[in-house]
Amino acid sequence: MSKRGDEVYRVLLDEIVRQVLPPGSLLPEEEIATRLSVSRTPVRDALTRLKLDGLVAQRPGGIAVVTAIDTERTIEIFQLIDALETYMVQLVAHAPEHEEFRTVASAYRRLLDEAGSDAPDLDDVLAVNDRFDEMLAAVVSNRLLIAPLAASRSSLMRLRMQVRQDVDLIRRAVELRADECDAIADGDADAAADISHRRIAEALRHALQRLALDATNAIPRPALTTPHG
Repeated sequence: MSKRGDEVYRVLLDEIVRQVLPPGSLLPEEEIATRLSVSRTPVRDALTRLKLDGLVAQRPGGIAVVTAIDTERTIEIFQLIDALETYMVQLVAHAPEHEEFRTVASAYRRLLDEAGSDAPDLDDVLAVNDRFDEMLAAVVSNRLLIAPLAASRSSLMRLRMQVRQDVDLIRRAVELRADECDAIADGDADAAADISHRRIAEALRHALQRLALDATNAIPRPALTTPHG
């Protein structure tokens, strides 16, 4: 993707995640190009990437539309993240750089300490998550693992925005992230994998509960149930 296409992608992704463009919003290429002062080519590139993320679909007639948050796809994406990320943390725990993750664990715990009994600010949490993701990708450096993992995370960002007021959920997720980073820093691959799996499984369970409340969707198949060991 071109530099301009990447910039348009990030703008549209942010607007979709923050519900500036809610599900059902039409995305005409010409209007977006005019609004963002770019040609239609980077807009087309950005929409293609958003389609791969599952955030945009093509309507008959060629106009793109923002998709609804789909239960089936949500399950599939969490299962992909569980398979890839849980494996990657094991690789990193065995890597020479594993002790560097102690600083990320400290960053998560600092957010908890500063928040007191409240939830840490979600934007601050996501910033540390980005740091964790970047370090994970830098150590593993396997594009066949990193590329699908990055795409799957983009499609879940809308769900993350919906939990801003859930103090217990955010604190629990940050605590597990900190424990996971400590396990990586200790070089304990089994513990890191177990915590990673529990964190992702809990996030999936909460996501499905949220979807059920919002849309009364039936869950089509069981969520993550097989522990990693």
